[in-house]
Amino acid sequence: MFEIFFYIMVLMAVAAAISGAASAINQYFGWNYYLNIIIIGCLVLGLTVFGADVVRIASTYMGIAIMISVLIIFSVGISQLPLSKERGL
Repeated sequence: MFEIFFYIMVLMAVAAAISGAASAINQYFGWNYYLNIIIIGCLVLGLTVFGADVVRIASTYMGIAIMISVLIIFSVGISQLPLSKERGL
């Protein structure tokens, strides 16, 4: 029974991740939800089939993209900061 429930939980986690990514893309870009499921599903399948090297490369590029995004958000936030005498700046 444990093995059956374990595989069901793994499938549920993957399905939730694909569904969440498809919903996010639908919300941000307005693309068709079902098309997003196919795109994300193919991406996950490709990363699964081609192994750890592709996942490692993909995570490297995603990490770089996250760091660039954080720096842009930080820079915009700092540039929008009002300079006033009350705050001691």
